[in-house]
Amino acid sequence: MKHYKYLLIFLFAASGCSEEITIDFGDFKPEIVVNCMFTGSEYFNVEVIKTWEEGDTTSHIISNAVVTICALKSNENYKLPYVSEGFYADTTFYPIEGERYKIEVNVPGYKTVSAIDSLPALPSINNIVLVRTDINKDSEGYYKVHNINLSLCDPSGEKNFYQLQSYYRNPNKYPDENLFSGSQMSSNEPFIVNEGTEQYVSGEVIFSDEMIDGQTVDFTCNVSCPTIDEVPLLFDVYVVAISQSYYEYQKIFFRYSAATPDVFFPVEPVMMPTNIVNGYGIFAGYSLLKFRLTQSN
Repeated sequence: MKHYKYLLIFLFAASGCSEEITIDFGDFKPEIVVNCMFTGSEYFNVEVIKTWEEGDTTSHIISNAVVTICALKSNENYKLPYVSEGFYADTTFYPIEGERYKIEVNVPGYKTVSAIDSLPALPSINNIVLVRTDINKDSEGYYKVHNINLSLCDPSGEKNFYQLQSYYRNPNKYPDENLFSGSQMSSNEPFIVNEGTEQYVSGEVIFSDEMIDGQTVDFTCNVSCPTIDEVPLLFDVYVVAISQSYYEYQKIFFRYSAATPDVFFPVEPVMMPTNIVNGYGIFAGYSLLKFRLTQSN
C-alpha cells in the first residue's frame, strides 16, 4: 500500500498552524481505455490504451489487443488490425445509419471490454444563413458578434440530440492553408439555455429535443470573429446529430474542462462518464452536415 503525506498550511492573521493528513490511495491498477467516435464518412478507427499514474513515463499504448466490432442487425463481424500508436482500424469498414454496433476488446490479463452504440440519422436543416451585425464582443472592438439563423426539423416520437460548431476563416490572410479557427458559439433560445451554461466553456452548443420534439424550430446562435478577419466574413458551421452516449459524454466533458484544479480557488472534481463496460473511454456515433456561410457586405 502506498501512503502519501500532504502538509496543509493555513495562514491566519494572529498565528499560524499546520495539520498533517495521511491519505491512503491504495495500490494503482491500470485499466483499459477504449475511444472511438464514429461517423458514416470515416472508417472505424479505435484507440486502445491503459490508464497510468502521474509521473509514469512507461508506454501506455496497447498493441496486442484483439478488437472486434459486430454489426448486430446484420450479424457481421469485423476484426480490426493493429495500425500504430495504439490504434486499430479497418479501412474498408464504414458505419451505416440504422445499424447497431458492439465493440469488444480483449487484452491479455484483463476482462473483456465492450460497448454498444449506433449512428444517428443526419440532422434535417431547412435553412441556414449568416447575418452580419455591428455588435462588439469586447470594449475595444477587436471582436464582433454575428448571427447564424437556422431552421431545424426534429423527428417526432424519438429522442434526438444535437451539437453545433462554428469556425471562421480568412482566405486573404491564409490563401494556401485553408486555415480555420474555432469560434465561440452561444444561444439564448430556451431549449438550449435549458441545457445549462457549462457547454459555453468549449464554445459549442449542445442540446436535446426534450422541449422541441417533433417541431420545426427557427432559432439563432451567436458566433464571434476578430474584426481583422471579417473581409470576407466566412464561417464553416457544423450541425451534428449525436447519439445519447455522445451527448451525455460531451455534457460532462464541458464541465470537466472548466473544473481546473486551483490551490487558492478549489473546485469540485468532475468524474467523466463512460459507456465502456469493464473499462473507460467512449464508443459513440455522430452524423454531421457542413455549411460554408459567407456575408461579404
